Amino acid sequence: MMEMDEQTERSFLRQRLEDNDRLVEEKDRALQQAQETIRLLQHVVQQTAQQAQEKDVLLQKTLKRERRARKGKHRMQKERDNAIQQVQEKNKGLQHARLSTLGGHLNRSQENGNTLSGVGVPPAISATDGTGLARATHGTRTEESNTQSQSKTTENAEQTSRERKRNRPYCSQHCLLGLVEGEPIDPTCPNVAYHCAGEDYEDSETLRFHPVNHFKWLCLIRGQLLNENAFRTRFDFQGVVGDSGVVFKVIDWKYGYTFVAKAIISPHMILSERESHVYKRLKPIQGEHVPVYLGMADLPLSGRDDGGELDGDIWTEGGDRPLKQMILLSWAGVPLVREHRGLLKGLSIEKGIEALQAVHDLGVRHRGGQLGHVLYNTEMNSIMLVDFEASYLCDDPGLPGQDNHNDEALEKTEEQLGMEENESLCAAEEMGEMTNVMIGALKAVFA
Repeated sequence: MMEMDEQTERSFLRQRLEDNDRLVEEKDRALQQAQETIRLLQHVVQQTAQQAQEKDVLLQKTLKRERRARKGKHRMQKERDNAIQQVQEKNKGLQHARLSTLGGHLNRSQENGNTLSGVGVPPAISATDGTGLARATHGTRTEESNTQSQSKTTENAEQTSRERKRNRPYCSQHCLLGLVEGEPIDPTCPNVAYHCAGEDYEDSETLRFHPVNHFKWLCLIRGQLLNENAFRTRFDFQGVVGDSGVVFKVIDWKYGYTFVAKAIISPHMILSERESHVYKRLKPIQGEHVPVYLGMADLPLSGRDDGGELDGDIWTEGGDRPLKQMILLSWAGVPLVREHRGLLKGLSIEKGIEALQAVHDLGVRHRGGQLGHVLYNTEMNSIMLVDFEASYLCDDPGLPGQDNHNDEALEKTEEQLGMEENESLCAAEEMGEMTNVMIGALKAVFA
């Protein structure tokens, strides 16, 4: 009997110990869950604090941009006021000339009325008095002089307007990149007031976005090219003529976007497609090491059989090379020549190497190791490479323009195939060419 009691007591104690162990395990699990909850709460608190900090930084940047935009607005308003004042002064000059002409007519009418018989016959016909004839002749000369003066004043006003448009600065890289990508507008762009013309500058929301998306804007530009007066009003020839085309400075009629257009002559239109394809590959470095690619546009009015004013002004050696297409780009920068020495203070060999390396990293071989294809952009303080019509993609050698059926094109294709067999050698050769170009430019500019 006593043995049974001992066994029962042992079983009871064993059960108690097991229950205690379970309670301890449950408490440990609860403690672990509590610790995990505390860690999650700490993580949430950290994230919240980080988000609040990021919002504060974003707010500070937004306020800084708005302050810059207000300063830009004030500057542009001052320029507009000056322009309006100049126009008013010119109008006063025109009014003064007209009043002088009208006064001359009245004086001649009164003098002729005292001299003639008053039968209403014009003085130049009925008057036989030499004095009257002299007065009439003097009046005619005065009219011609006034007309010439008015014509000269109008021509001067038009020339001043053209010079003002020609001197308008190019849009910033961030501005045109934002237009293409649908990003907020760059308040530091020198033409931001023109982009937002008619908008409420005091409303900060207005300055955050472009007034038009890229697709509609490109359609607008293509529509402007249908206007026969487009080249005279918005296209300014920059004096750069190459083997495949010419370069223009372009001002958008409606929104004031100012950029560069590379016009391609008809025999090289396939090269424009090739260059466009390369620019699309280089999209990650657009605005930093290559210009921002804005699109392409045809020129239906230029180069018809009867010729055009644009063709006649530029292609003086013959009209057999009309302009047919345009590649629209941001302004890349200034040439590396001594005339721009004051703007090239930040020039260095490393900047040229960095730009070419960025192009190589995206699988593009420039094949344009010439001084004219290397520009310095003062806004970005970087080298920008241009003219990619001879370039190719390492992973896509069959670009437009590769398979032209002529000996010269065939030789280029064979050369390209040779380069593909040893890409590292090709890249090293291009780096060597870039180094030589930069060394030569530095010597020419600062020697």
